[in-house]
Parts: sequence; C-alpha cells; structure tokens
Amino acid sequence: MDGDAFDGDSGALRYRESHWLLDDGGRLVLYRCPDGRAFARKQVDGGGTSPDFSLIDGRDGYREGVRQREGVREMFQLAPGKPERRTTLPPSAGARVIDAGFDTYLRNQWDAIASAPQKVDFVLPSLQRQLGFRVERMGDAAGQRRFRISLDAWYGAAVPSLE
Repeated sequence: MDGDAFDGDSGALRYRESHWLLDDGGRLVLYRCPDGRAFARKQVDGGGTSPDFSLIDGRDGYREGVRQREGVREMFQLAPGKPERRTTLPPSAGARVIDAGFDTYLRNQWDAIASAPQKVDFVLPSLQRQLGFRVERMGDAAGQRRFRISLDAWYGAAVPSLE
C-alpha cells in the first residue's frame, strides 16, 4: 500500500510511504522523496498497540526504535556523531502506544473514543520518554471521523495538538 503526505499549507507533496506486510506479521515501510529516491526505512515487528520497531534515516544515519535487549524492552536513539541512548520502557498505568501501534489502538478504542476522550501513553524514542496524550473525537464530516490528539499535561494548552 502506498500513501502520500502533503504540506498542510501549500498542498505540495512532501514524501511518499510504501508499506509491505511481511510473512512473519511484521511490516516494512519505505519513505521516499517526491522524486522517488528512498530516504528512510522502518521495520515493525509484532502487532498490537506497542510493537517493536526500528527506523533508519539514510540521509544522515539517524536511528530510533523500541526493541527487546537481554530480556528487557527498551527505547533507543542514535543521532549522527553521538553515542546511542537507551532507556528501559517505563511502566504504563493505562494504554500504551508505540509507533504504528496507534492504528491498532484507534481500531480497538473506536467506540470508547467516540463517546468520551481517552488517555494513552505514547513512547517517544527521540525524547527517550513516554508522554501521556488525550485522544478525543472531533466530529464527523463528509463520511470521515476526525480526532484530536493533545498532550495530557497541565502545560498541554501551550503545545499544538494534531487533528
């Protein structure tokens, strides 16, 4: 399956994604520039809301993801010219989402989100932390359901939300 990402202001094509389902249930995603050149690759292992994954940006060698290492799940990040950072995944009191697991989370929580805002913890390897977010239904328009995702913290109003 292929998808295109467009600039919200200009409408210009920013990049393309190509997704493949692997025989073992994992997924491979290739990110390409508008001219077709690949610039990043992501491997997703496992399903559910919190799969392991590894993202590699071919432009500068940046890497991040979540993996099992010596029996412990950890998030990792390797920025160009810096040592790898690793942090054990913290406990989560409620729902936890890792990367592509957000799609599964939405499918599993579709009815709950439709009736009331839900809280979910997102694992962010780039920040080496897990942050709480609020997911709420915005309404339906033209046969599409819209959601808003915002930071679930006292300072959340100062941070832009996603719709």
